[in-house]
Amino acid sequence: PRRLIDNLFFYHGPQIRSIEPSAGAVFGGDTLTITGHFFSPPAATSKDASGGGGPDGVNLPKPVVFFDDSYQCDQVQVVSDSVLKCVVPAVEKPLTATLRVSLAGLSSSSVGYGIHLW
Repeated sequence: PRRLIDNLFFYHGPQIRSIEPSAGAVFGGDTLTITGHFFSPPAATSKDASGGGGPDGVNLPKPVVFFDDSYQCDQVQVVSDSVLKCVVPAVEKPLTATLRVSLAGLSSSSVGYGIHLW
């Protein structure tokens, strides 16, 4: 019999180091580059870190980028385990949002992102 400790796994949640650009317009459409760590699904292989089809056809979770938990980034692309790209959504009014990345039930800490009328 295997000991329970042999079957335990620990996964790091996503971590944001920087976002570029740090602000955008209310009408959205800008491509946002997020750098950090642990943006690939936990079981992703180096062959497929995009969060789509995993080993043996398993569907792996994809990261979700939230703005104030009210809006989500469109077209999230996992460039690597440390770089995400996504398209900023249109919002109703200017705001200073908190941006966070969620993957497989784990979330990053929040980072500020300004959305302006320009």
